[in-house]
Amino acid sequence: MRVRFWGVRGSLPAPMRPAELAASLARRGDGEGNRGDPMFIGGNTACVSVEIGETFMILDAGSGLRSLGQEMMRGPWGVGRGRASLFLSHTHWDHIQGFPFFAPAFGKGNVLHVYGGHPDLRQRLAQQQRPEFFPVPLEAMAGTLRFHRLLPGQAAEIGRARVRLLALPHPGISYAYRIETAGTALVYATDGEYTHRFEDDDAEAPHLYGLDVEDYVTFFRGADVLVFDAMFALHDSIAKADWGHSTALVGVDLAVRAGVRNLVLFHHDHLASDDDIWGVGTEARRAVAVDPRKPSLQVQVAYEGLDMMI
Repeated sequence: MRVRFWGVRGSLPAPMRPAELAASLARRGDGEGNRGDPMFIGGNTACVSVEIGETFMILDAGSGLRSLGQEMMRGPWGVGRGRASLFLSHTHWDHIQGFPFFAPAFGKGNVLHVYGGHPDLRQRLAQQQRPEFFPVPLEAMAGTLRFHRLLPGQAAEIGRARVRLLALPHPGISYAYRIETAGTALVYATDGEYTHRFEDDDAEAPHLYGLDVEDYVTFFRGADVLVFDAMFALHDSIAKADWGHSTALVGVDLAVRAGVRNLVLFHHDHLASDDDIWGVGTEARRAVAVDPRKPSLQVQVAYEGLDMMI
């Protein structure tokens, strides 16, 4: 299973400002930066590709999807023979804003299956391409778009992979995905908050009735890689309770409890500098090092271009 990161930010794209770039370069030039880290995090919003043999899957359609699409066009998608499956966690703008710029969807002969837990995915994607918001309608995409609703408890069989989802506490509901193949598991859990238990009278969250932290630990159990929403620093998570995001330290705790091998911190705050984000990774690794449970968990900060084989 090959996992590649094309967009890792949350809320909106966040290109590095000139002053930040100059400061980052200066620190690295002075030897004060972490030379083991790549030069830049990147500013695109959520998009991750997963390849299992000939099976090609995409997790979310943030602005990083544009770059992924350009790469895909060099292969069979460029000649109308592409096949892929796109799994949407939810349809907030930072997770769909790349879709109108996804070149493979305009190629006649290409087929894109779109999956999600929400009931009206086609209408939601079409909405952002209405003339008031974007000059090219969804109907102008010459590729074949097929939409599928996937509910908790169901599984989609995609080539050699089996995909399940679980609702996450987030405004409007987000969905985590677990992709399994040949004894290997990837969990993608962006846009979730793990401090609130939804009760049966919460009419806005029917798929969250009765879920608690242990349900998420079970869903994450034994994953080779857990891609986890670590948008907030601790003080932000307190001030912004119920915004539907989490922290690196919560990710460490859940990953250790679930026996995860690799934790990838993801969905970085658009206001955070690269140095802030590398610092979050350092803090998370320190938490693992002093954890009395003696976990073997590895922690990685997601950045554009991160390429993992699991």
